[in-house]
Amino acid sequence: MTKLDQYQYGAAVSEAPRVLVTAPPGSGKTTTLVAHLQFMVETRRITPSRIAAITFTRMAAREIRERAGEACRGMQISTLHAFCLDMLMTMGDHVGYERDWLSIIDDEDARLDEKEVLSDLGLIRRKPDGRYDWARVGAAAWQKFVSGVTSGRIERGSGLYRECWKAWDALLARFRSQNLLTYGTILTEALALLDDRKALAYFRDQHRHIVVDEAQDTSHIQWSIVWRLVEKAKPDTLWVVADADQSLYSWRGAAPNEIIAMSKSAKVETHTLTNSYRFGPGIADPAMRLIKNNAERIPSVIVPRGKMHGKCTTLLHQTIRQTADLVISLHRGRAPTDIAVLCRAHAPLNKLADEFKALKIKHVKIGRLNVLRSKAEFRAVMGYLRLAVNPFDRRAFMAITATEHLDESSIRLVREKAVAGRLSLPAAYGKTIPSDFNAIKSHICEIDPATDYSDAIDYLTRAAFWEGLVTPADFVRYVSLADMQDEFRHTNDGVTLCTGHAAKGLEWPVVVIIGCNESITPSKRAENEGNIEEERRIMYVMMTRAQEELILIHNVFDRDQKTFWFKNDGDPSRFIAEAKHAS
Repeated sequence: MTKLDQYQYGAAVSEAPRVLVTAPPGSGKTTTLVAHLQFMVETRRITPSRIAAITFTRMAAREIRERAGEACRGMQISTLHAFCLDMLMTMGDHVGYERDWLSIIDDEDARLDEKEVLSDLGLIRRKPDGRYDWARVGAAAWQKFVSGVTSGRIERGSGLYRECWKAWDALLARFRSQNLLTYGTILTEALALLDDRKALAYFRDQHRHIVVDEAQDTSHIQWSIVWRLVEKAKPDTLWVVADADQSLYSWRGAAPNEIIAMSKSAKVETHTLTNSYRFGPGIADPAMRLIKNNAERIPSVIVPRGKMHGKCTTLLHQTIRQTADLVISLHRGRAPTDIAVLCRAHAPLNKLADEFKALKIKHVKIGRLNVLRSKAEFRAVMGYLRLAVNPFDRRAFMAITATEHLDESSIRLVREKAVAGRLSLPAAYGKTIPSDFNAIKSHICEIDPATDYSDAIDYLTRAAFWEGLVTPADFVRYVSLADMQDEFRHTNDGVTLCTGHAAKGLEWPVVVIIGCNESITPSKRAENEGNIEEERRIMYVMMTRAQEELILIHNVFDRDQKTFWFKNDGDPSRFIAEAKHAS
């Protein structure tokens, strides 16, 4: 094993049935987790395939695999979504899926199916102009319901959502008949699968030891999956690493209170990684002063062990241009990749990116994938790939109709032929549809040369290179389970601009946090909803990405409302004062 400090070693070699490791920023949680995996394989002689290590992002899973090395070959190391998808691809026939050609659709496609189901049940009505009347079930109420179900916050039996549950069951039946999943239903269907006796027996045999990383970001439904495995499959050990102070995803159902409750359980052996090797007291002290204002946390102290003392500076009333000039001065003598500019919201980062372009500052703005995935050209390329996996994916066929130059009457004829002959839409279409990525590239350039598919092709080509994607199923799975941190792997040659959520788990020598304004950090919405503690955790995460230098900037913005949503300059964030002064 790698050389560990006393706290890391105690956690890594624990053989207790239930272990919680609390890990402040920079305390070596991944080092400790990897050491624990190696200890189980090399010292306890546990077969790697009997161990499942679950983490929050693919980037983290990749790092664990690379650092665990040859000893852990055959071990399942993945995100929970990937873990659940593997469950469904192995035993999904027990809940109504054909395992070999599962297809995953995105939220936009799912919304079309949702509207059709709601309309069929008479809960909404389609108007002559094609829009929908949401009189019986409001659009906002339905979205709240779907979010609540897929995050585990709404359980079956609530009378308030009786009609919504009918629609949800009809939607799941439709998805199963077409062998489709969404990002959210991967989890709900995996949870249902664990109620099947034969499937549960299989997973009991497969996973005797479960390791959960970044557990503070685990949602109610994800915890339900973990606890169902623990309570029903009864693995020999459950080893969890988390930091409640870094829980950022309550809007996706994350439940830091699960970690806090676990830390108080007499059945759980708790270890705390006290030393932080990322930064010195110049950064640790203001970060700790800030986070101690939260009531919902596990009391902890960071002992800073960084090589440099570090410093934290605050700048008030800075324009975006002044901020850009500051970054220019910072990377004189430094590599651009040593610097990250973080913010609670995308809009100030977009303004700064515009300044960087004008000043020719090399930079990478994380979050482009979400924009790319909404483009028709990207959806068309993915449509071809999805059809290669699942020819009965109706939405995928519709995504390629513009590229194939099919008008409404042609589409109607294809649909009628498919229904009459009980065929898939591609079979009813009758023309050859390419079934691998290189063939798709050639095909679309040949039949639709006037449309620019370059952004979609470039992204998927880079992904294929970095991730070893070969088959259409590889591409569909990769894009369907993508997260923002994947972009760090594909582009790493400039100053990084990203949100606090995307920066989680990463570090840079210099971190600049912009938009330290009331109404941005904390956001006005969070304040209205009484969720200031999570906003404080976001700020804490951003501050603790810095290794050597941390700069907090309160910005003033121009008044061009067409390019920026911020209505006034805003006072300096309360978090600046909290970080400066002991509470």
